[in-house]
Amino acid sequence: MPEIRKYKKRFNSEINCASLWGVNLLIGTNNGLILLDRSGQGQVYPLIANRKFQQIDVLENNNLVLSISGKKNKLRCYYLSWLKSKFLNTQPSKQDAAERQGYISVGDLEGCASYKLVKFERIKFLVVAMRNGVDVFAWAPKPYNRFMLYKTFQNLVHRPLIVDLTVEDGTRLKWTFIQLFYHHEFSLKMKDRSESNMLLRYYLHRQN
Repeated sequence: MPEIRKYKKRFNSEINCASLWGVNLLIGTNNGLILLDRSGQGQVYPLIANRKFQQIDVLENNNLVLSISGKKNKLRCYYLSWLKSKFLNTQPSKQDAAERQGYISVGDLEGCASYKLVKFERIKFLVVAMRNGVDVFAWAPKPYNRFMLYKTFQNLVHRPLIVDLTVEDGTRLKWTFIQLFYHHEFSLKMKDRSESNMLLRYYLHRQN
């Protein structure tokens, strides 16, 4: 049987989220982003301080950590290589401006409530709930290497509270968001692999 290790650590700030980075664990708290080294004695290393992290996801193949963070709940992608350099106390291998800054922003989004990420037809889709709308992004590979706006639903009467993204039957992408009184569903079905043959359907359900 594989060895099972138990780690116990008391934090000085409330834990909001976590995501595995290889064997290690990234932890988002009210005061920053922390790495729990699970390959050794369970040491804890602070990576980003004085910033609240509400939600995080590690995207190792893209060298990114997707996050909602800060006082304005901004959507950002932090470079794993930049975080690794802080952990190892070395310089990042790349020295472009974005790498030196440590992150790239996803659009100019502020006031993000939540997001959901899913892979569909070899494309990563990201749906984000904001103050008065919902945006859907798609990952654009090289030379862009960033999430780019795909669809947007703005000026909603009530603020989206929860957002979800699922793949149904391997052929349809459905994103759902819940407002105070309504449950919205958007269904995107691919008849083939070309974007011109996508069918968009919309459902609205009133909450009891």
